Amino acid sequence: MKKALIVFVHPEARSLNGHLKDITVRVLQELNYEVTVSDLYNENFKPLFEKSDYPFYQDETFSPGKANGMSVALNQLSADVRREKDRLTEAELIIFQFPVWWFSGPSMLHAYFERVLLPGWAYHTEKPALEGKKVLISVTTGGKEEEYVPGIAGTIKQAFHHMLVGTFAFMKMQVLEPLAVYNVIRSTDEERAAAVAKFETEIREIDNRALFTPGGAGSS
Repeated sequence: MKKALIVFVHPEARSLNGHLKDITVRVLQELNYEVTVSDLYNENFKPLFEKSDYPFYQDETFSPGKANGMSVALNQLSADVRREKDRLTEAELIIFQFPVWWFSGPSMLHAYFERVLLPGWAYHTEKPALEGKKVLISVTTGGKEEEYVPGIAGTIKQAFHHMLVGTFAFMKMQVLEPLAVYNVIRSTDEERAAAVAKFETEIREIDNRALFTPGGAGSS
């Protein structure tokens, strides 16, 4: 059975993001995936990178990168980091479900990257742990789709270039074309229902989803 991990990054389970996460779980199970959900807020993932998490670090000047590398080499990981690292290792497909806040993801998501994607494990190693795994970002926006075009907000691919290329491709993952549900605040019930139905259709075709290509004025 194929294994998928959904990293859910929203403080409210009853949000649209929560609903999309639930749809993704159901559809992936129908597609014969074993699905694990990392609910970062509900599971109390620590949203801060702090020196106190590295008691073994003795240098006078603290280096976050060096500290993370030492934590891997010494196998001294906090419980929440170890949990997420193990889940990422087991998954073949990884989906990050989150809202677009200030043209980026929530701070909790960035803390996840800073604390879990460790040197000597995810990168700066001959065999990156996540190499070849498929990864998808699935986002919701407050803005309308027509606002996410070059010259205004930029496309979703442009807004998240730092994540798609600078994070996922850097770790040699197979980056899928991003998925977006737009205008979640001002849409009518009918518009939202249509967007959710389209979302479900796209998730159902996840195994055939195209790989990310940088640039352009594409709808995502």
